[in-house]
This record gives sequence, C-alpha cells and structure tokens, in this order.
Amino acid sequence: MGRFFGRRRRDRKVGPQRVVDQPLVTGIGLSAAAEFRMIAQDVFRITGRGVLVSGKIEAGIVAAGSSVAIERDGRQVGTSEVIGIERFRKVVMEAEAGEEVGLLLRELRREHVAAGDVLRSTW
Repeated sequence: MGRFFGRRRRDRKVGPQRVVDQPLVTGIGLSAAAEFRMIAQDVFRITGRGVLVSGKIEAGIVAAGSSVAIERDGRQVGTSEVIGIERFRKVVMEAEAGEEVGLLLRELRREHVAAGDVLRSTW
C-alpha cells in the first residue's frame, strides 16, 4: 500500500503560516496598502453558494468577511460580502496585491458582475 500509479505517496509538510502586520486603518488617511482593488477577469455562478469572481489583485488586501463594492464604467453598481477566497485551489483567509485569486461573493447574481468590472473595498 501507499503507492499510487507506481509512485510512493509522500505527505507534504506544511511550514508555519505567515503573519503580516498591517497598520491600523482609520477613516481618514487610509494607507495605500489597505485599499483593495481588483479587476474581474472572469465570472462564474456556483449554485447554492454565490458568484465566483476571478482576477489579479492590483492593490491592497482582501479578507474573508469583508465588504466590496462593484464598479462599472466609474459607477457603483452593487456591493457584496466576500465569503470565501481561493488561491491556486487552496482556500485562504486573506489575499494581497499581486496574487491571482477567486472571490466568492454572497447574495449576488451573475448578471450583476461582468468581466472588466472593478471590485473595491468599502469602508
């Protein structure tokens, strides 16, 4: 036992998780690191869960449970809550600038988000 297609199965060892210190964000003078911005590259509907928006985070940090605004042509067309974040087939609690992610948005229909829309953090 322990073999799968002729190869020995090895358990992966997971290292310690990275802890990122973020400055306390107040209503005035938000730091550039705190302002989340992502352009939707693709949109999928997951029955019973919500809408999955994939793309690359351009700026800031997004965490599960945070609220995002959806903008199209410079106008806000809706808001939603991020209920899940997936990065390279792994569920994570937060993602930062430069990462390709999929955001699962609550109570939203596929028609409300389209490729090219901008997702921003709401305060």
